[in-house]
Amino acid sequence: MSFTWKEIESRSKIKPEERFRASYTLYNNKIIIYGGCKIENYRKYIYYDDMYEFDLATKKWSKIEQIGDLPAARWGNTTVVHDDRLIIFGGRQKSKEDPTPFYFDLKKRVWSNLDTKGDSESLYYHASVVYKNRYMISIGGLIPNDKYNTKIYSLDLEKLEWKVINIKGENLSPRFGHTAVIENDDIYVLGGYKRYTLSGLFKFNLLSNSWSRIVVPNDDIWTMKESHSAVLDPKSKKMIIFGGLKRVDGIETNFNNITTFNLITQQWEEVPTKGQPPRTRDDHSAILSNNKMYIFFGTSGNKVFYNDMFELKFGSDLSVHMHAFFDNQEFCDVEIISCDDQVLKAHSSILKGRLKNHYTPSLIAQLGRFTYSEVRSFLTFIYTGKLEINQPEATEKIKKLIEEFKLKNLSVVNAENCENELENDMLEIVP
Repeated sequence: MSFTWKEIESRSKIKPEERFRASYTLYNNKIIIYGGCKIENYRKYIYYDDMYEFDLATKKWSKIEQIGDLPAARWGNTTVVHDDRLIIFGGRQKSKEDPTPFYFDLKKRVWSNLDTKGDSESLYYHASVVYKNRYMISIGGLIPNDKYNTKIYSLDLEKLEWKVINIKGENLSPRFGHTAVIENDDIYVLGGYKRYTLSGLFKFNLLSNSWSRIVVPNDDIWTMKESHSAVLDPKSKKMIIFGGLKRVDGIETNFNNITTFNLITQQWEEVPTKGQPPRTRDDHSAILSNNKMYIFFGTSGNKVFYNDMFELKFGSDLSVHMHAFFDNQEFCDVEIISCDDQVLKAHSSILKGRLKNHYTPSLIAQLGRFTYSEVRSFLTFIYTGKLEINQPEATEKIKKLIEEFKLKNLSVVNAENCENELENDMLEIVP
């Protein structure tokens, strides 16, 4: 995969103040932010109860005017959307923590208490995921008096009923500042903190209600993180992790790199990125939308606070895919006979993807007017984006062909559009 950073400049005068541990939720291509906190003079905590939305299309912030039964200012809470309701749960509050969930009607723009059955604790610094678009599952975090939560709470978003999941076997060690993502019936929990930064990637299966650790040799270098962000790319089945920090033996290390974990191959990787990345930060938030991860706000060791925004665009590395097929005879279904009677083979799927409407039987015949080395040079450019030929006269011929077909170098090709033309059998053998 390729990753490219870009800072998002707001096109509106309105912008939320710096903060950390606010909640962010995607709804109708808008990201809704609620709450958060900021520390002044290293000791004064400022709790926020304001609400904003950022339009990903217009790149503008707008403040949401709140009416109804408003929740108390808080930070470290989680929010989910269900049936046009923004449901807020938990969070550290100025006064005694209240376990009562609230919901914001996204159509009427009114706050109300969420009348639920069953018992739950008021969690903060926890992680929540939505299962089968019906259950909000909350794991870890702290409860009042800064005690650790060891239970897993499930809220049925239709029946509005709480249930404590009966964990079978060994439980996950208590923690806060971890992340959780969900894939089918499995919740993946990474890192966290209890007296020091914890390591390990753990999986909770919602069918067996049991925990297991994903064992990868020397995974501490990847998994020892807290207060980071993580999203799951459903296309690549990769967990994408940004930022966070590590505290061990009194030494604090801050991060602004991207690491990935492939759920299929069970492999960790630190990936290079293009563009200017965000500064090191923790207690920020990440939202996934349309092959992009958005990073919002956060802090750096509770010393510097941010209200900036970044976009990380990711997708398949098209040039790597094309290189894998150049000179690979598998799935070749096109033969080109050069004017010096030599045969070259190619893949129609790649020719269609690169040449679009120019790919016709007459084009194949037209290429037969060129020498073997000239045709090979043309195919080299199609597959790899490189023009490799040492004869000036032949180079000019190929350049004219490239211009005629309006071919672009692979570095500037829209990979997503091009890959839509590639057949599934081609992608199966890409390493």
